[in-house]
Amino acid sequence: MNDNSLDSEGQLIAKLLHALVGGQVKRNEEFRQWQAKQAEREEKRDMEQAKRDKEQAKRDEEFRRW
Repeated sequence: MNDNSLDSEGQLIAKLLHALVGGQVKRNEEFRQWQAKQAEREEKRDMEQAKRDKEQAKRDEEFRRW
């Protein structure tokens, strides 16, 4: 192999590695965004469940008094 073909091969490898790393960075960011949205959904669900539990406890107390 001559120097030019080694140089071209090295450039190709560098481009491929850059693309792979860039793709991984993008996937990592997308995953972090998904995790954040998931955490928001879980927090909202937990707050709604706490509200339902509080309402049920209030109804239970009213029933006991009756």
